Amino acid sequence: MEHPYDELPSSNAVLDDVKRQLALCRDSRDALEIMPMLLLGPAGIGKTHFAREVAQLLGTGLRRARRSRAGAHGQPGPA
Repeated sequence: MEHPYDELPSSNAVLDDVKRQLALCRDSRDALEIMPMLLLGPAGIGKTHFAREVAQLLGTGLRRARRSRAGAHGQPGPA
């Protein structure tokens, strides 16, 4: 899992968390269960790329949920 650290240096903290969850799974011999992640940030910073890389490394699918047009706390966002 070193490749994503090189390619996605701004995601090191999240990658560390995924590695911890993988280690716990390996040690307990339980099924792999990664906690859901909410990736926030402006368009173009690599959120989707990061999610695809992690999904590919884990051999899983990727489910995306698009943000609604509502702003914070349910207030209408920009049109």
